[in-house]
Amino acid sequence: MFNNEGKVIGIHCSGSSTTSYELRVEYIRDAMEYLVQHEDNNVPRGDIGLELEFLRLPDAILHYNFPVDIVKEIRKLKSDIKYSIVVHMISPKATCSASLKPGDIVVELDGIPIIYVLSNTTITTGEMIKDNIYKFDKIVNGKVGKTVNIVVFRNGERIESTIPVIDTFPFKIRKFVICAGTKQIIFVLIVV
Repeated sequence: MFNNEGKVIGIHCSGSSTTSYELRVEYIRDAMEYLVQHEDNNVPRGDIGLELEFLRLPDAILHYNFPVDIVKEIRKLKSDIKYSIVVHMISPKATCSASLKPGDIVVELDGIPIIYVLSNTTITTGEMIKDNIYKFDKIVNGKVGKTVNIVVFRNGERIESTIPVIDTFPFKIRKFVICAGTKQIIFVLIVV
């Protein structure tokens, strides 16, 4: 995939007539850099057991009781922030399932703000995660075997949690079966 300037921005993979996906070039670049610098081929991919999705800020206020005063602060920045990141699902065996819930709005990951900057921080809006899931994933991937701190809002209340980051390499899909001329996955990634 190319942008209007002719630069590669991602790879499109078509699985079948009903499935396809795109992968941002930054993920590929990170994997290539790791493979050049390390002898093993175990590119670290972290997982914290959360499935995230984007939520428009007005919907966060209306349906999730996200603090209006924070949204006012975001608007004062005159930034391009229009979305928040919300927890959609949590893996049943994820250790964060006791402290986080679907509908929690993620506002900070390991000290990096997602949608607003507190007045007592040196982080600029350019360093924020915003709606860039790659930045979120890069932080998680860099903490495999360690923990990340996450701050969410639930019903207007600020909640902090520390979550272990598991390595997904042991769960990598390694076997396929040929069916009617196409490869089909015979098992899926399960987060434990």
